[in-house]
Amino acid sequence: MSAAPRAIGAEEALSIVEDVGASAPREALPALIGGLERVKASLFARLVGPAESGDRLIDVDEAAQLLGIAPSTLRHNADDYSFTVRPVPGRVRFSYQGIQTWLRRRRGERSVR
Repeated sequence: MSAAPRAIGAEEALSIVEDVGASAPREALPALIGGLERVKASLFARLVGPAESGDRLIDVDEAAQLLGIAPSTLRHNADDYSFTVRPVPGRVRFSYQGIQTWLRRRRGERSVR
């Protein structure tokens, strides 16, 4: 059984990444840069995304299924919804908790009518 990874600070993590980059062979650099971009996007999404505990960002297909609409419809109207998150330019995700809240409110509105 392996031990849980120890937590490290941002400075130590950056130092490790710099060391790996400095020692990586030239042909490995494109893959390393791609991996760094994925990490960057993930960290940025956490930074700008919803801070609600237990929330997660979901893709268009999963969000559309929860909402009962076509993914193309959701993509086209994404900016109309408060639960839309754009973690990086050109990428759209949706707050799971935001959708649940929106659905609860809608159900409440329908029961009042």
